[in-house]
Amino acid sequence: NVIEEIEITLNTPIDYFLEKDMYGNYREHQNIAIKDLLFLNTTSDIWLINDDDSHILIYKDGQLIDEYMYHQFEYEANQNKHIYPHNKASGTYPHKTEQDVTPPNKKPDTKPLPPEEHTPKVRTIKTLNGTVMKDYTPVSSIQYVKSVGIIGDSVGKGAHASYNFGDYIKEKTGAKIQNLSVSSATMSEVKDNNILNQAKQLKDNELVIIQGTDDDWLYNSNAGVEVGNKLTDTKTYIGAFYKVVETVKENNPKAKIVVITPTKQAKIDDTGKVIRRDTDKNKKGYTLKTYVDSQVKATKDLVLALYNAYDDSLINPYDEKFRQSSMKDGLHPTKWGHEMMYYRIVETYHKNFD
Repeated sequence: NVIEEIEITLNTPIDYFLEKDMYGNYREHQNIAIKDLLFLNTTSDIWLINDDDSHILIYKDGQLIDEYMYHQFEYEANQNKHIYPHNKASGTYPHKTEQDVTPPNKKPDTKPLPPEEHTPKVRTIKTLNGTVMKDYTPVSSIQYVKSVGIIGDSVGKGAHASYNFGDYIKEKTGAKIQNLSVSSATMSEVKDNNILNQAKQLKDNELVIIQGTDDDWLYNSNAGVEVGNKLTDTKTYIGAFYKVVETVKENNPKAKIVVITPTKQAKIDDTGKVIRRDTDKNKKGYTLKTYVDSQVKATKDLVLALYNAYDDSLINPYDEKFRQSSMKDGLHPTKWGHEMMYYRIVETYHKNFD
């Protein structure tokens, strides 16, 4: 049946798709792109079929469709497995051979599923870099958030990444994203490029993410900025952080707030040698952890949701394998690293607001 090998993409159209929602209702879709299937509220057995019903392209046995499976599907197709010319799609057949699989009826029994079978659940997924994580998106109200504001430094901006955590939020929830993050932004007002200035421009969002930053630690050729506390002015790291939160609340009165700390760092040069670590002290004698610990304390004082990326064992730039796939320069997450951050953000949101 294989006539030619065609590379599949997430834009590849499927001629016929039968959707079964969580209430047991069925809907037919024609000419729907694979990427659009990610947003269907599907459950139970999912099938993709050729026009003539001769080949089943994807079969998931009682599992919700998730993004990882589609990445796996795309990867396997590009490895020249079962390429079918009609829909330009391919797949593998769990538990059965191609010949053993029987296509489903296009007009199935519409008997509703028992409640316990269609209740959304936390999913265990495998990310692009192979990390097993929990996806709280199906059970979290974050999927109903309409507008998200992001302020931060180069990590929040998505420097050195083709896709950042804000892009993942938009993809998964459909929310409008206002990302004002700027590379090298400090928290403190020691220069014009600072997160407080970003906060002043951010307005009327339902969710605000405050990310970072390591740039106060490195400011002025490692001279550094004073850490400070909530009583100090905005020329200090924590003094400015309190003002950032105050400004966000004033301009986004209905917003839920999630704070993300800097990650660990293992900056490498062109030869792959680590030339700077988060444990290095600046000229004030502070390590990056000094700033992170102060930010964590302030976040708890303000009773805000916190994703402590610094203490996240999965974000480990000291591990060469992780660095090569997900943080190539030891500082900035790649698309794969940002995917992991997305799942952590959703987990944080769910555990604090749902």
